[in-house]
Amino acid sequence: GPTGELNHWQPRGRGVFVCIAPWNFPLAIFGGQVMAALVTGNAVAAKSAPQTPAIGDRLVRLLHLCGVPTGVLQHVPGDGDTGAALVAHRACAGVAFTGSSATAKQIQRVLANGPGPLVPLIAETGGINAMVVDSSALPEQVVDSVIHSAFHSAGQRCSALRLLCLHSAVAEDMER
Repeated sequence: GPTGELNHWQPRGRGVFVCIAPWNFPLAIFGGQVMAALVTGNAVAAKSAPQTPAIGDRLVRLLHLCGVPTGVLQHVPGDGDTGAALVAHRACAGVAFTGSSATAKQIQRVLANGPGPLVPLIAETGGINAMVVDSSALPEQVVDSVIHSAFHSAGQRCSALRLLCLHSAVAEDMER
């Protein structure tokens, strides 16, 4: 750099990533968290939701059969206390969490108050997912899309529609 410093970036794993998955997508989100941590060079302590330990266990055993070493990936079933212990452990070098905002804030506080360097937190906590309908929308397509988005998985997806915004030119037609 202009002042003589050397800037060098080298991709490498951080250490042990704690992956904490929700109950409503026990394979897709759990698998995505685990695979992302593994392919970026990290070891993984994977905690499935208390309601779905068999799915988490099966995925981890399958990954072991595919060659992921047991020393690199472990399934740690349990409840919230188990997750809290994993997050607070001195070996925790990162957390991938999907669940409630309240739990994500608790994890954030624990990581922020840790004794060492900052530990990254990747948190998906849902939110207000909106659909914006413009003036060119056909009512039958809007109705179909709204029903599918809001209720397809009984509303139990983080991407389920929560807010519908209608352009004034089509709002009256949609009310019928």
